[in-house]
Amino acid sequence: MGKNHPNVDPYVVSRVRALESLLLEKGILAPDAVDRVIERYEADTGPMVGAPTWYKMPAYRSRAVSEPRALLGEMGLAIDPRREIRVWDSSAEMRYMVLPQRPAGIEGLGEAELVPLITRDALIGVAEVRPPAPAAR
Repeated sequence: MGKNHPNVDPYVVSRVRALESLLLEKGILAPDAVDRVIERYEADTGPMVGAPTWYKMPAYRSRAVSEPRALLGEMGLAIDPRREIRVWDSSAEMRYMVLPQRPAGIEGLGEAELVPLITRDALIGVAEVRPPAPAAR
């Protein structure tokens, strides 16, 4: 774990190994359980299993770090130059959540009305959340 991922905090690695060891020792965790979970996460997890994973590709991630505004512009998302863009390049163990901004004019909507507006692209930070069409309000 630590060798393959040099950005992982050694303290976290040692705690994970200690926890795994205790769970194995007590018989709570099957010996291959962690490997099965990792395999399932890598191959079978996500909002759209089997969907294109362009946002994980090295070329996309590299450009997202070096020139995020230009990359987003090419994807059709123009960001106001006054708006700050922050990019954290994450590892396989660490992810950051992008919280989309609430569109103006929908302050009165509740969770049930807001959830359908949030797309996968908005959650990964490459699209804005759009308000519902006027007839849907």
